[in-house]
Amino acid sequence: IKTKYFFSYEKKSTFNYNQRYWDNPRLLVGRNLLSVDQAKATHSGTYRCVVYNRFGSAVTDETVLTVSGPPTIINHPYSKNLIVGKDATFIVTASGMGTLSYQWQKDGKDIENATGSSYSIEKVTVDDTAIYRCIVSNEQGNTSSDSATLTVGHAPTISSPPISAETEIGKNITFSISAAGTGNLTYQWQKDGNDISGGTGIIISAYYPQHDRPDRKWLKDNRGMWHLLFSDGTLKEYLSDEIKGEFDSNIWKNPWKLIGPNHYTIVGVKATDAGKYRCVVSNAGSTTSQEATLIIQP
Repeated sequence: IKTKYFFSYEKKSTFNYNQRYWDNPRLLVGRNLLSVDQAKATHSGTYRCVVYNRFGSAVTDETVLTVSGPPTIINHPYSKNLIVGKDATFIVTASGMGTLSYQWQKDGKDIENATGSSYSIEKVTVDDTAIYRCIVSNEQGNTSSDSATLTVGHAPTISSPPISAETEIGKNITFSISAAGTGNLTYQWQKDGNDISGGTGIIISAYYPQHDRPDRKWLKDNRGMWHLLFSDGTLKEYLSDEIKGEFDSNIWKNPWKLIGPNHYTIVGVKATDAGKYRCVVSNAGSTTSQEATLIIQP
């Protein structure tokens, strides 16, 4: 009968020793060992061991571990959205052995004289829109930072400001504004110079005349939500009684006019709603519209 023996072990850690331990393995007996697996530059430092028993403790002498290797990026540059004329600064933080050198790149090509840990562009233009990164080097090699995208555009322009209006208590009133600008625009309506909670308005992005009915027309906003326009000019969110707009009844004849502008509606006007209304339109910068006055009729 032949018997086969199989041996297995679980690898915990690997210890590397110099020649004197090979010549005299007894030196390993009784020692407490610390292993640094796959050493990196960040493991460099001063080490010591504190030994305890029930009577107290003792601290060993310090020993220095130096690990040579390419630099390690600690903090990467991050992307920015700016309007024309603003200043941009990218920063990288790195660690490593020896003297570190830096080379910033734009779209993968070296930028002349951009050899510091930060890179600044004064009064950016649209031509500065690009992907930036930094190559950090030492004697052991180089490491590339993450890429950071700089997007440069123009602040919003307002082509159609809100219009002053008069209404009665209990009625609904809608202010509208048309604006254009680089990137995604956000809207914040204000009353008497203060932000209105939830006052971001609504933007209609599509009208579907093929679904017209005698009593309603179908539209969709920029979030993909469906809305119904009724012949009296009332706009409501589908499957909800929430009023999203109150327009002149002539809008029923041409719903296309609703597409593009931002609409902000006050439902059930109260005497305290009288005041001055405006909208702040933002991308990387911001533009504030003219004020529209809301007068409540007695």
